[in-house]
Amino acid sequence: MEAARQVATLTDQAHTASARATEIEKRACEGGAQSRAGLGAAGGGGARGGAQGQVQLEQAERLKRVEAEMIQARAATAAAREEAAQLRGQAEALTNQHAELMRVIQDRDGERSPKGGKK
Repeated sequence: MEAARQVATLTDQAHTASARATEIEKRACEGGAQSRAGLGAAGGGGARGGAQGQVQLEQAERLKRVEAEMIQARAATAAAREEAAQLRGQAEALTNQHAELMRVIQDRDGERSPKGGKK
């Protein structure tokens, strides 16, 4: 039963890591889209001269920050996916080990119980 609980726990952790990776990826995509939309809006207004240049500079700096955040989010996504893959591997190994142990126990119990007498 301990192996079954470990498999269940590892499977849950793998699902959680996968969900976390998906959420990080989603937020990264949304952040990039918002930054690009903000840059487009800054260039099309009626502002002139220095004010327009300042707005564009602020938008460029914001875009750089968001791009850096996206890089970090992608790295976190990759780490979460790697963790999920490792957990799935551990769960599979435990499942196989549990099945093998059960087979050995059944074989051993089968040898102990008399079936039609001794040969």
